[in-house]
Order: sequence, then C-alpha cells, then structure tokens
Amino acid sequence: MRVIAKFFYQMLFESLSSLTNVFPDNEIGNRIRGKVIGLFFKKKGANLQISKRTHILYPRKISVGNDIFIGYGAWINAQGGMILEDEVMVGPLTCIVTGNHTAQGQPLSYRFGDHKKELVKIGHGCWIGSHSVVLPGSNLPAGCLIAAGAVVTKKHNLLENHIGGGIPLSSIRSGGNN
Repeated sequence: MRVIAKFFYQMLFESLSSLTNVFPDNEIGNRIRGKVIGLFFKKKGANLQISKRTHILYPRKISVGNDIFIGYGAWINAQGGMILEDEVMVGPLTCIVTGNHTAQGQPLSYRFGDHKKELVKIGHGCWIGSHSVVLPGSNLPAGCLIAAGAVVTKKHNLLENHIGGGIPLSSIRSGGNN
C-alpha cells in the first residue's frame, strides 16, 4: 500500500509541477511555482522562487529557508536529503545530486548496485553558478560563490565567504565586494 501511495504522491507532484510551467519565467511566475512546488517539500520558508523547467525528484526530502531562488532547468535529485539555508541562489541548468550508484557482482556492474545516499547542505547566502554540479555529501559554508561549470564534491576546501570554481571545486579567493 505504501508503494501505491508514493506513486500517487509523485504523480500529483509531477502533474502540478508541469502545470506551473505555463506561467512566465518572471518574479510572479517563479513565486507561483515556488508556492505550488513548495507544498511538497519537507520544509519551506517564505519567498521560494522556482524558474521554469526545473525537475525535482524526492521533494519531500528537501528543506529550504527564506528567499530561495532555483534557476531555469535545474535538476535536483534529493533522495539523500537536501537543505538550502536562507538566501541561496541556484543557477540555471545546475545539477544537485544526493545519491550515487555502487558496484556489485562479478564482473562489476553499477546498474543494479545499491544506492548510497548522502545529504547535501548549501549554506546561507550561497550562489551556485550556472551549469554547476553539486555531488552527494557536499556541505557548502555560508556566503560561498560557486563559479559556473564547477563540480562540488564533499572533499572541497572552500571556507566561509569564499569564491570557488573548477573540476573538482577549489578555492579561488576570499569573496566579498572586492
């Protein structure tokens, strides 16, 4: 019975998410999408804005703070859980993943291996640039700016209020308005 309930929950979420794409990609449309899609989140703060064509898996495992913006075409798999603290911006076409496949059998195959799930946490005021990839277990401190196209792993060396970029992510310099 639980599997059936999850199926209909996901079907309702997907249907409503798709319907919200009729709204324009502007502040009003993004706020409407945020209100509708946010109903399915574990926790949702005020002023959630979500752009068109965003694809979200496992919305019930997502907690977001206040003043969150998720850009056009972002792809989020929150199977392992995801926390976005206040004032986070996720750039267009960004990919956030909280699960990974493991290998099993002989010869090794990733197709039917167990899933390894890890929480992703993005700190207060972070900006994730366009086309970035945030991998399972990543924990970004407050005030970070992630350059476009970067790959964030859980082994990054980024400190609070720093700018990072590259594959894999490494610190470029201290952030701020300098």
